Amino acid sequence: MQVEARIDQQTDISRELSLWGQRGSRVIRGNLLAIPVGDSFIYVEPIYLEAQQEPQREAQAAPPPKGGQSQSQQPTGSARQGSTTTAALPELKRVIVALGSRVAMEENLDRALSRVLGGKVFEKEDVFSEVPQSGELSELGEQALKYYNNAKAYLRQGDWAGYGRELEKLESLLKQLSKKTTEKE
Repeated sequence: MQVEARIDQQTDISRELSLWGQRGSRVIRGNLLAIPVGDSFIYVEPIYLEAQQEPQREAQAAPPPKGGQSQSQQPTGSARQGSTTTAALPELKRVIVALGSRVAMEENLDRALSRVLGGKVFEKEDVFSEVPQSGELSELGEQALKYYNNAKAYLRQGDWAGYGRELEKLESLLKQLSKKTTEKE
């Protein structure tokens, strides 16, 4: 409830929600998710917008049909006159993210997290593409991958001695790799 109150106190957010909630549409606040991160929580709440359908008006009085029946004797078309007959599908419009005293509402989760965290949220591919590759380090990495794949093959065959030898080679290579990367820094 405290997080909801903090969200409601943000003037930009409450103004936009009020604007969307006017005639013809309805704002639906999704479930508030509490995601544990380190020693705190990140709170995420989706905001949906649903078009409201106006109730259908009763049909205009039609002239009585030939055959002498008056309109009052004709069966009515629906027992639920005046109710909505079509369903509107809610559409995700915004995502609210709260962390500590910071609250942000953006078009998607990435943007909201970036605003709250004060930086860019990286995709997994982005992180790996930024690692510098030098010739020697690249070769050591390829060799480490070879030892790893060999170890997996020995494991599938049930050759525990071969598996152990490949893991020892891999460990030695990773130590070399670690030493080289700390020397470059």
